[in-house]
Amino acid sequence: VGEEGSNQPGTTERWLNYYDIFVRHAFGNFRDILEEVTWSPHMGYYLSHIENQKADSSKGTFPDENFAREVMQLFTIGLWELNEDGTLELGEGGKAIPTYNNDHIAEFAKVFTGMRRPYDRSNIEIFYGNYIDRMRVQANRHDFSAKTLLDGSILGPFSQTGQGVRDDVSGLLDHLFNHKNMPPFFARFIIQRFTVSNPSPNYIKSVSQAFKTGLYNGSGTGKRGDMVATIKAVLLHPEARESALYFDPNHGKLREPIIRLMHLCRALNFSSLRTYDWICFKGLEDSILQAPYEQSSVFNFYRPDYGPNGIISDRGLSAPEFQITNDVSSLHLLNFFGVLI
Repeated sequence: VGEEGSNQPGTTERWLNYYDIFVRHAFGNFRDILEEVTWSPHMGYYLSHIENQKADSSKGTFPDENFAREVMQLFTIGLWELNEDGTLELGEGGKAIPTYNNDHIAEFAKVFTGMRRPYDRSNIEIFYGNYIDRMRVQANRHDFSAKTLLDGSILGPFSQTGQGVRDDVSGLLDHLFNHKNMPPFFARFIIQRFTVSNPSPNYIKSVSQAFKTGLYNGSGTGKRGDMVATIKAVLLHPEARESALYFDPNHGKLREPIIRLMHLCRALNFSSLRTYDWICFKGLEDSILQAPYEQSSVFNFYRPDYGPNGIISDRGLSAPEFQITNDVSSLHLLNFFGVLI
């Protein structure tokens, strides 16, 4: 979720409440994260599946397809069929195989109907309604028809009740969570955020297997999506720890500017008595081009495959964080370091 596209960027509680999803489940299970994100009214507003209704032929209306598309492209399986090591699975003529098409998006949009903003209550920060509690269900707005899944199997139909709506949504999320693409797609993503921008197929496969089996070197819950096993696989893999790789020009990553700034603050035991603003660091999105929830779109601050012009792109490498790194933002960051010190 991001402030871009939100009409309530200043309502602190709903943003912190959304962040708490990841605090609760950081060392839990990815499936629980996916569930809470899907039912969050804050996400529902951002990707417009809140208040979504089944098609009405008399009015010529159809369910909103936004979340149905992004839950696949960005949150679970990605655009292309993958092998377990993250390499592309190739079809006829050596061409990449799409994971889904527009028909699947339209089909899955039917699942995310009948989800409504929760009723208001008085003990939360209210601006234009309750965006804190889980979305509620209104069964008569839901499309209860059976849906064809990516593998050709059928989801539903379920009882035309509130529980039937929840079963429909849960069934689709389970289908995506158990897709063969889910482990390698997520593995590459989380490796890029934590350790290196260009993980080897072997590295991706190791993390992918930890996600799939819920185990890393015998420890873990043994359940698919175990976050602890997955994170252990990321941080303890030789590619993340072998000192000889420091001398490999293709190895490593650029830390995000906001993370670099926070590292220095923590190193200096930074604190402030100010209630508003952060000393002189207001408007970070305009200076270092990154601030919490200030990404320009649901695609984040940068593309995972971005490589800056020059030696990095010439070698066919990715360096995502360089998309928000230029001569101006770099100097701003150094100036902030100077102010802090």
